[in-house]
Order: sequence, then C-alpha cells, then structure tokens
Amino acid sequence: MKTDKKTKEQPIEDALITKLHGLNFVYQEDIRNQEALEANFRKKFGDLNDVRLLDIEFKCLLGQIVNANAFRFCTQALHQRA
Repeated sequence: MKTDKKTKEQPIEDALITKLHGLNFVYQEDIRNQEALEANFRKKFGDLNDVRLLDIEFKCLLGQIVNANAFRFCTQALHQRA
C-alpha cells in the first residue's frame, strides 16, 4: 500500500502554519508556486524600498539572495561534517 505523502506531511504543515500565525505571520493562500512567491517578493521589496526594478534587476537580486543562502548553507554543512 502506497502512503500518501500529502497526508503524512499535512499535520506538520498545519502545525507550522499555526505557529507562524501565532508569531503574527499572515498565511497567504494565493502563493502556491515559485512564480507567485517571486511576484509577491518583488511587490513587497518594491513597496518597502520605494523602487521598481526592471526584470533583469530583479533576476539579479534573486540570484544574489538564493546563491548567498545556498553558499552559507553548504559552508555550514561542510564545517559540521569536519
């Protein structure tokens, strides 16, 4: 019998959402994929910084954020293994 991954993970996701809600985070049901997440980030970044980025500028910003986090994570993981 194949276990439904969604069913196993649902209680964990629900608990995380509840905890974040308690920390005043707002659950946004309209963010369901990477494209929606990036569009939301772009809007919030622009509003908070009073700036409108060109597509190429936004891609560069995303690349810097994603690469910086990935590098930091990998560095920490390698140090923990040593």
